[in-house]
Amino acid sequence: MTDLQRSDVFLVGSLAVPSDTIEEALQVGAEVLGERLCALPDGEVGLRSWWIGGLGQLTFSKHPQIEEIEGGTPQPLGRFGSYRIKDGETGVSLEGYLPYADAAISSYAAFKELKAAGKVPVDLRFQVAVP
Repeated sequence: MTDLQRSDVFLVGSLAVPSDTIEEALQVGAEVLGERLCALPDGEVGLRSWWIGGLGQLTFSKHPQIEEIEGGTPQPLGRFGSYRIKDGETGVSLEGYLPYADAAISSYAAFKELKAAGKVPVDLRFQVAVP
């Protein structure tokens, strides 16, 4: 089967699974949609399931030049929060503060293991999406 034959479904976000684990999201995606996907995302589990809303807690809260503005909106996994560049700061870079590459690398390892175990179709590709 070619990529064009199996690409009538494209996942662009989270795969909600009870365990909230990468492995279960990959397995469920492969079992339910594997023959229709050209690529499978890792499910964006944990804080990443909030996608752009999770950036505050994953990224901005750890940056020394960025501060949270009081009164963030409560959410089930924490707070989306509102952030701003601290007074007097210029030239803020997010290099080293975006955890999505690390997540993709660890998720790909799980994807390869599931593929080797026959739980993911051998011709299915791994999908990485960065907000």
